[in-house]
Amino acid sequence: MGVAGTSAFHMHVAGRTDVGLIRDNNQDNLAIVDLGAGPQPLDGNLDISVGPRGALLLVCDGMGGAAAGEVASAMAIDEVAGFVLGRTGRDGQEGQPGPDPTDQRRAQFARWLREAAFEANRKIYEASRADESRGGMGTTMTAVGVRGGALVMAQVGDSRAYLLRAGALTQVTRDQSLANQLIETGQMTAEEARDFEHQNVILQALGVQDEVEVLLSTVPLRRGDRVVVCSDGLTGVVSDEDVGAVLASTEDMDAVCRTLIEMARAGGGPDNITVVAARFDDPSLARPAADEVVRYERWRLDEIDQTREVRRNLEDDWAPPPGPPRVDPARTFFSLMLLLALSLGGLVVTLHLRRTGGTPCVVVGAPGLPIRVDGREVGVRTVDGTAGVGLRLPPGRHRVALRQPGGGDQVRTVEVARSADCRITFEEPR
Repeated sequence: MGVAGTSAFHMHVAGRTDVGLIRDNNQDNLAIVDLGAGPQPLDGNLDISVGPRGALLLVCDGMGGAAAGEVASAMAIDEVAGFVLGRTGRDGQEGQPGPDPTDQRRAQFARWLREAAFEANRKIYEASRADESRGGMGTTMTAVGVRGGALVMAQVGDSRAYLLRAGALTQVTRDQSLANQLIETGQMTAEEARDFEHQNVILQALGVQDEVEVLLSTVPLRRGDRVVVCSDGLTGVVSDEDVGAVLASTEDMDAVCRTLIEMARAGGGPDNITVVAARFDDPSLARPAADEVVRYERWRLDEIDQTREVRRNLEDDWAPPPGPPRVDPARTFFSLMLLLALSLGGLVVTLHLRRTGGTPCVVVGAPGLPIRVDGREVGVRTVDGTAGVGLRLPPGRHRVALRQPGGGDQVRTVEVARSADCRITFEEPR
């Protein structure tokens, strides 16, 4: 069986992005990076000879007011690509003896991707706090590395990576979204999720808080594999079955990108649409075994809590950001967050919808302001429009506040009854 990882093999790849039919600007960004040569032009089909350093496919879907989402996604692309290029450029693992150098190289690469995401998160978060016009900006990140004869994925948010093998399409990343969390906790079926009003609510994004969870996964590469990396502007409109059918229909990866974008636009194009497609037909890759199954499995490189304090001991080349510890982080998801339970009595805020407990309350005010309840950030901001943001509050008296751009809070005290919904309205500052 052939193994790609210590010698070069060919990857055929293309990438495209489109503003869609509704949005005024495109907040998606993408990159195709040959880690032996640098970022590649996005001008049709590319034939990349993937060497020992590997390659990287990146899709980021920005969020935030005005052009802030575009800034966040561009920063993420630059930071992640630059970080990984720097690490692979001084990588000394090729040719080293060891019991399983391919696995070692993949694990090291996964750590670099994770640390790159941490660094991108820090820089976007600090830029958001430094510029009021970019307050709350953030971005998803799906990074697919080609390294050591395998795909290595790092995921933040709900952009996706798919692998097509032997005619079967499998999602090899996990959505960090409200809808997916409800499915995994048994509160919603996959069929119900398709019509879920708030399926665009994500639970993780780069830049919206000072810590972020990065999900890692890996799949061995086989001859004939095809990959799509995309934003939810595609998957929110085009079914997985259709994605698989298009990916299997041609060897022209640029045609795959064009067709999928056209299908998303034909379905209404409600969001920006970004697609990267790649195929791996090199003879040096092993053929898939008849009983080989592709599935998503979270790759835990260690069982130690990934806090900043512990990471100082785990990652030799990680440097903590200068300055004193940050407090009161802007825990936003910059989507229409409908429901979440509040942390009271020292309990941690849970960021998933609850079918029982609490009274529905709507908070209406100037858009983009952090909401605090009883002195605690609750992880959402006000949104544009009169519909407001939905919370669930336990019955009783609560102090609800909006943090103002120039400092200070607007405060309302509200009595929440068990049997009646409540609405809390703040006047926009003059």
